[in-house]
Amino acid sequence: CCPSGNRTMILTGADGQLRYGTNGVAKVRTWSLALSRNAIDVTCLDSLDSEFISGVRNATGTCTIWYDPEQTDDLNLLTSIFRDRDIERGIENTETVTFVLNKLKGSGDTGTFKCQCLVTDASPAVNVGEATAVNLTFQVTGPIEGGY
Repeated sequence: CCPSGNRTMILTGADGQLRYGTNGVAKVRTWSLALSRNAIDVTCLDSLDSEFISGVRNATGTCTIWYDPEQTDDLNLLTSIFRDRDIERGIENTETVTFVLNKLKGSGDTGTFKCQCLVTDASPAVNVGEATAVNLTFQVTGPIEGGY
């Protein structure tokens, strides 16, 4: 216990999960979400100091899942890279992926990130004697709901 009597909560990888649509991707080994924001230079010509304003936000994500041909939701996520964009028929190749850092009782949406993503890379890999894993890379499109 801390000297002040307050307990410090530390999150571990066991507290996180990755969801695809409304279902969990059951066999996730690792995942990450990287958020960044551009800085736009607005320095006037007669200024001696640089000045910036906040610009466009960008986010990308990665995950490694174990391949299980029995898991329909996992297969849908893996095969989303093959889907084509067809506006005339209303088909988009964006999928709802939810990254959950922490979900404690009563915590609401704390540590939850919801976003529309394009799967930009799917790379299956297997080592002799190990389960088949697939590394996925995402590009977030549009806003991200939630936060830390």
